Amino acid sequence: MTIVSIWASNQRKGLDDTLSIPLVLVWLLDVTGILKMSDGGIFEKNYDELDFEFWKNFRDKNWRLQPNVDGNRSSSMGREERYGLWFDPSENFH
Repeated sequence: MTIVSIWASNQRKGLDDTLSIPLVLVWLLDVTGILKMSDGGIFEKNYDELDFEFWKNFRDKNWRLQPNVDGNRSSSMGREERYGLWFDPSENFH
């Protein structure tokens, strides 16, 4: 398994004096990438998270983008969708 952390959790961009969001991009098994943003557990009773996941379909070799939004530690308060990509995100694409 290959795990490479490009953005560490201690690298934060402050939005104001009280909130910062860690950006984490991790490649797992060279096929899946995750960009995860959350409040970092700053708020005791609430936890919100936004993920962008890249999934490779081994049957048809196409990649999919799956954004997930979770609010208040609950997937029932969030949304998850899948989109087919016309390019390979593991390549240099701009």
